[in-house]
Amino acid sequence: MICGNPLPGGAGGRLSIQGIMCSCCELLAELDELSILLSESKDINKDVQSGTIQAGLDLEAGAGRIKVPHAGRLEYRAKAAALKSRYSAQLWGAIDKAAKGAKSAAVFRKEAIEIIEEFFQKAWTLGRMTVGLGKEMGKLELKAVSGAAREEFAFAKKFMEDVRDGTGKMPSDKRLQMYADTLDSMYMRGVVYGLPSDVEIWWVLGIAEHCPDCIELSLGSPYSKPGYGDNPLPAVPGSGYTQCLSHCKCTLEMQHQGENLSPEPQIAYDAEKNGVDWAEWPKAERDAIKTEMDMANRLFGQMAYYRQMMEATRDNPVLRREYIAARKRVNQEIIELQRKMGVRLVPRASVQDIIAPVTEARRANLILATRFPERVKSGDKIRILNGLSTTQGKVTDINRGNGGVLHYSVKENIKKSVRLDDSDQTIVWIDRKEVVK
Repeated sequence: MICGNPLPGGAGGRLSIQGIMCSCCELLAELDELSILLSESKDINKDVQSGTIQAGLDLEAGAGRIKVPHAGRLEYRAKAAALKSRYSAQLWGAIDKAAKGAKSAAVFRKEAIEIIEEFFQKAWTLGRMTVGLGKEMGKLELKAVSGAAREEFAFAKKFMEDVRDGTGKMPSDKRLQMYADTLDSMYMRGVVYGLPSDVEIWWVLGIAEHCPDCIELSLGSPYSKPGYGDNPLPAVPGSGYTQCLSHCKCTLEMQHQGENLSPEPQIAYDAEKNGVDWAEWPKAERDAIKTEMDMANRLFGQMAYYRQMMEATRDNPVLRREYIAARKRVNQEIIELQRKMGVRLVPRASVQDIIAPVTEARRANLILATRFPERVKSGDKIRILNGLSTTQGKVTDINRGNGGVLHYSVKENIKKSVRLDDSDQTIVWIDRKEVVK
């Protein structure tokens, strides 16, 4: 029977409920008929996504969602990334043979769509498993992936024609990498559509020269899950619906009941006791160490900042020694706290994850402003690194006394400020291409 309970969604006419089988009657046997969002536009500003059917799955009740520790989420994310080499090899094989006339247009179309759909499904499945759902995709999910694969084929067909006719402007290996990178967005769609319906989603800028779409999406956070609420997430990073296309370096942070469900590296700890991750502990045991975990995460934030500054001050041995000493002090505090708690604290971000944004900034010849307020000029373009995310802005004013306070504006003239000493645990870079002695 069809349940008469109130249904979620209906925001701005975007959601069309076709009928939900009540879980108490049929154990959600027809979950495929949950929420449907059909859109035709790639315009990011219309809060819609691609010409495919999107299923907003909320399987929390009755469908057996399991809790996945962050380490498990990282593992699924790594498996999705590992699909890229096989995908690009198989897709190139089909393109190359068709371009050389070894396959007819009809055979190429069939083979290419099958390859694309196979790997899109694999990536999507790993995404849904990341948030605790099973391997079996529903009918609407399969339909969404099938539509996306046919949309992607149109680009692959043009790629093949350019290879055949020698008309491509981009080297084939770079172009092929862009196709491989679309698996990131399919994986993330599987994550997003499998999230609980009451999740909050934040678009987080990575270290990059961000396109206007990504900056706008960041400022529009937090979003609700697609198909729910008044501000549904209109796209996922790398999906091709922002100006940076699959080059996107942004990530999503997904907050649900105080927990970040994102598979991305995070400046936070998990606890492990007798080999069991704390995500699997009884709630009472987790709550018992909440205060200590909050303290551990604050200490890890400090240690991550000091590690980043160690990298940022490689050219200044005096300052670098200062940050090495500070990091050692915080590390000792964490060791003592860990002993007191009787657990092993497991970081959600590796050292490589932590220093990668700094390495990228140095590679781009950005100028370090933190601890050097005298380098800043009014009107400078800046990038502000906080943890693993960055914000772009423009300096409006600088107070160089007491360590320095920098005032800046972001898009739509939103005013913010940041200290240039260590108190904000934030690194400011000046995007001005000149050598600082």
